[in-house]
Amino acid sequence: MQQSSRIHSALDGVPLDPAHPDWSGHWDILSSRASASVHLHRSGAWVIKRFAAGGLRFRLNPPHERIRRAHRFLAGSGLDAPELLICGSPSRASGGCSFVVYRHTDGIGLGSLCTRILPDAAELADWSAPLWGRIGELAGKIHALGWVHGDLQPDNILITPESPPRLVLIDNERTRAPLPWRRARERRRNLAQLLMLPCEYLPQPARAQMLAGYRRLLPCPDALWMQAEARAAQRRAEKYPHGQWLEGDRSDAVWLRRLREALGG
Repeated sequence: MQQSSRIHSALDGVPLDPAHPDWSGHWDILSSRASASVHLHRSGAWVIKRFAAGGLRFRLNPPHERIRRAHRFLAGSGLDAPELLICGSPSRASGGCSFVVYRHTDGIGLGSLCTRILPDAAELADWSAPLWGRIGELAGKIHALGWVHGDLQPDNILITPESPPRLVLIDNERTRAPLPWRRARERRRNLAQLLMLPCEYLPQPARAQMLAGYRRLLPCPDALWMQAEARAAQRRAEKYPHGQWLEGDRSDAVWLRRLREALGG
């Protein structure tokens, strides 16, 4: 309750969207961890991400400023990200936390798509077939421009319910241009994150298409890709030792219905 009231007071009186003048309302928690929490307004119009106060590094380079820079880069490069409405600096009203407000994007994470939608929706095979090469191209384009994504795990790429779908990057507070001598390591980290899904959900042909898409934008030695695959397998075993993946999401059915409508089904 205290956290909710802090969000309301931090954003009180800020005009976001004339169609929804009362946006203080109620917020549903989408995710929460020690460093940040994400809330969706019940109108479905906005998402707020609130960052826990940190030490000197937090004050010198706060997350909302990093996100502002990342979104400027993404927009200037023709890459999709949620529309950024507000970057809020730490204040008494926000409980000492910085925050950002986005316009909500109607999408589902790539990980959720692969683990919960595609296995039971054979009719989407033709729709999903071009996705893998496009996802590889997305990673290749970011890297070719000298940047890396902060966390390129599959659910940080939103797939929109349309044909062709848009690929929308979220969780961008650590998206940055690394120092030249760190680029190879950071690219390998991104590729390992992208390959976190096990082969039963992301089979080898799809992985090969991702690699081909990546190589259309940036040369990628086989050794680098194999290292990324090995790192992904190691992280998968550490993070999901019992093979349990993502929990069910009440938005899955809505997303699938909208996609079928877009496809004329």
